[in-house]
Amino acid sequence: RFVEDVTSGALGGSDLQQYPAAAFAGSTVREVRELLLGFEGPLLVAVGRPKGDGFSVIPNPRGDLTLEEGDHVVVLGDAAQNRRLRDRYGLSQGR
Repeated sequence: RFVEDVTSGALGGSDLQQYPAAAFAGSTVREVRELLLGFEGPLLVAVGRPKGDGFSVIPNPRGDLTLEEGDHVVVLGDAAQNRRLRDRYGLSQGR
């Protein structure tokens, strides 16, 4: 139950959210994590990469993984952190 509480926002805390990664295409996961940290944004915890009709999920991706056009990022953050990400990069949650 602890993990569900931490990742669902059920306790007014953090929530897992998915965003298109086009703004970060060509950057490595390490670079994006540093960008997010720099403005107290959410933590990048996974990458979704297009595969067939869906996505292949890469949990806890390596720092040297380069994000590509069409990828999505999964982030963990509280409401304020996720809002900062959306506002800074003009992102909408979801696919």
